[in-house]
Amino acid sequence: MAKRYLWVIPKEDKPITSFKSATGWISPSHFLGLVRHQGRVIEHGKKRYMTEKEQRSMMSEKTIRELKLKFKRRTPIDIPFVDIQKGKVIEHEGRHRAYAAKEIGIKRIPVRFYLR
Repeated sequence: MAKRYLWVIPKEDKPITSFKSATGWISPSHFLGLVRHQGRVIEHGKKRYMTEKEQRSMMSEKTIRELKLKFKRRTPIDIPFVDIQKGKVIEHEGRHRAYAAKEIGIKRIPVRFYLR
């Protein structure tokens, strides 16, 4: 039987004409791939994205450990979000939650997508 974790999924926002929103379930790796633009580095004069491993090494171990405990204790956790404008991610929240979920074996996480 699959383990269940508690996610706080917000009710649909009041209609705003400037954007639409939807909630979907994706793998933690997919989420991390969407938001990898935050990890740009320049190496030998060329831009490249940091690998997942490089990004993970820069994160707070304490925060990841606390999130893993929250998952295991079934403490409600706010869902990550991705704000997309003209096909590009302009803002996001939730990399630590995605890494913690991935590390304890959660296959899918809910993500709120804001489309402008």
